[in-house]
Amino acid sequence: MAFSALFRYASTVVSVYAFVCFVRIFMTWIPQANYSKFGRTLSRICDPFLDLFRHLPLRFAGFDFSAAVALCVLWGISYVLGSLSQANAITPKTIAILALSLVWNIISSILILLIVVIAIRLIVLFMTKSTYGTIWDTLDRSISPMLFRIAAPFYKGRSISFRGALVISLMALAVSYIVLRTGTERLFMLLAR
Repeated sequence: MAFSALFRYASTVVSVYAFVCFVRIFMTWIPQANYSKFGRTLSRICDPFLDLFRHLPLRFAGFDFSAAVALCVLWGISYVLGSLSQANAITPKTIAILALSLVWNIISSILILLIVVIAIRLIVLFMTKSTYGTIWDTLDRSISPMLFRIAAPFYKGRSISFRGALVISLMALAVSYIVLRTGTERLFMLLAR
């Protein structure tokens, strides 16, 4: 009972810290807020943890996943601790299931983030004629290398428009998410037997 309460408390603490780090990451996009007193306080609280991931090779085609992975790890740890607080006993099978859950939470969170970002960008592209000089222009420069790398195998050397790369990347990531989720669920079923 004591261990259950301890795991539950630890899960709550990690969840709160993950939310604080999320606010910190969001504030880095707003210079005025980032350099405010509150922003500097969050920097002291969150940056030591976030910096652990900035040194890892988490940059893909110009897109930096370090902050996203850091948040996913925190959310995954919170989920694992919450699950441990409800477990009757900790067995090797339980540990294997929780480890798989942690890995899947990280991967699925990154895929969902990319799907949402690309979907929003595609909607804005259809609704707006020009995004030059806006935040969308900055986003385009960040995600374009990744989009064209994902879409390239489907075009086999032919030229690709930015809109086409968005559509193909969105479909490819959505299918990847469905396939990986189906495979992970089957692994969970095998481990739960």
